[in-house]
Amino acid sequence: MNNATLKKDHSTLAGELHISGSKSISNRVLIMAELSGKPIEEFDFENLSEADDTLRLQYYLELIRSCSLQRLPLVINAENAGTVMRFLSSFLTIKAGNWLLTGSSRMKNRPIEILADALRELGADITYTEKTGYPPLLIKGVELAGGTLELDASVSSQFISSLMMIAPVTGKGMHLRFSEKPVSFPYIVMTKKLMERFGVAVELDTHSVKVNPSRYRIKDMAIEPDWSSASYWYEAAALADEADILLRGFSEDSVQGDSRVQKIFEELGVQTTAEENGIRLTKSGKTTARFTYDFSDVPDLVPAVLTTCAALHIPADISGVDHLKHKESDRMQALGNELSKIGAQITEEKGTYHLRMKKKASGSKDLVFATYDDHRMAMSFAPLVLKYGQIVIENKDVVEKSYPAYWNDLEQLKIVHSIS
Repeated sequence: MNNATLKKDHSTLAGELHISGSKSISNRVLIMAELSGKPIEEFDFENLSEADDTLRLQYYLELIRSCSLQRLPLVINAENAGTVMRFLSSFLTIKAGNWLLTGSSRMKNRPIEILADALRELGADITYTEKTGYPPLLIKGVELAGGTLELDASVSSQFISSLMMIAPVTGKGMHLRFSEKPVSFPYIVMTKKLMERFGVAVELDTHSVKVNPSRYRIKDMAIEPDWSSASYWYEAAALADEADILLRGFSEDSVQGDSRVQKIFEELGVQTTAEENGIRLTKSGKTTARFTYDFSDVPDLVPAVLTTCAALHIPADISGVDHLKHKESDRMQALGNELSKIGAQITEEKGTYHLRMKKKASGSKDLVFATYDDHRMAMSFAPLVLKYGQIVIENKDVVEKSYPAYWNDLEQLKIVHSIS
């Protein structure tokens, strides 16, 4: 295991960073481009994400294109990439050929029954090869009829986005009714906006989505920088003595729901100022006495926000996070385990999680944080070096999943003077 020992350099942060394109946008754009029937290489997607998840999706889309005629199933390993697993689950149902879609041991324990069974109801040929309701999936591509169905949208917005993206190229299109309130609804809105940018009309509200048969007309576009990744620099600014950080390329006008990080961190002492070439983060010196928030729409912000609250000794009461147990790790459990090392305790009551400070943190040399093979754990714990001087992050390479340049950027801002 490749661990990182972080030693604090400065408590005053100043500098500029460029964060690569949003993984969420990039992966949707790649799927839509492939569904257009034209090679992805014909399009210019400036600032496409450099994340491992996006590189993995690009690789398999090219491989799928060249292997449609083989009779033996092509093994496609999503590893721990949720968007790759969920988006390809739908995409492969309409691609002529035989496909075995699998993943890591963790992925094989992340439920996919809602999506797979919805696809089967729409005419897809999908078989569970191990445990019913979970990957791997054996898929035989067919001409999918589409149609109307009802499904639970409370487990993963990616299930809905996955179906939406293939809807235009099915026989009847799709009309999806949500039996439960959608989780992470801004991600579904993101899918709608991108589809409309590429010529497909989408009717969407919080109860249903309807897409008629249509054609994707892909245009070149620049991908927005990733707001989820920006959350760790908001955290760093909150934990620093002083901060003046320019995040280049970001705009307040964003299709990403995680742009709400600007408002959230106002309560944690960070001010955002829009400039011509990006956004500037500075310390306001004002923090709330108690933090309360419903994260149903922005679950990826939870690790950075809760870690900040713990480090600043701000009591927090958060809700809308029950589905985080199905992420790369059981995130609330992981946060509870690791933040206890700095004196925090997380308890749950009727769907609300309460963070309280119970004791002092252990000595700095004892602060070793596990990451649970979860990129967001690694990146949310790293800024704690600003408070505790020296910490260890286990398995630092997990950041490759979404933000490969993270450790370099940590050094560039001189938060640490060495990562060993």
